[in-house]
Formats: sequence, C-alpha cells, structure tokens
Amino acid sequence: MSERRPAVDLVRAFALFGICAVNLPQMGMDYGVSLAAPVGAADQAARFFVATFLEAKSFPVFAFLLALAGR
Repeated sequence: MSERRPAVDLVRAFALFGICAVNLPQMGMDYGVSLAAPVGAADQAARFFVATFLEAKSFPVFAFLLALAGR
C-alpha cells in the first residue's frame, strides 16, 4: 500500500468545499422555490464567482481525486 499524499487531500477538501458552496443555497430553500436574480453588486459578484469557479468544476475534480484514492 502506498503512503497518503497530503496535497491530494488538500485539493480534495477544496473540491468538497466547492460542492457545498454550490449546493447550500438550494438546500436551504423550500421545495419548488427558485433563486431570484441577484440585485446588488455584491450579490452579482458572488453569483459570478460561484458560476465561474465552482459550478460544474468541483464535481469532476472531486470524482477524479476519489478515483485516485482507490489506486
């Protein structure tokens, strides 16, 4: 068995944080309610950050790192 690599665990933790950041707004809402468009500049900046850097990017990274863990 090979030794653990802390760098891989750190990247996996960041990917898991990204998954949580993307899904937390939907998890806290009632069923059937959709998110309103951001109104303020800070809300728009946060939405842009999440859409650009987290959505659909954290899931493949996390899955790839889990696949590496099985080796």
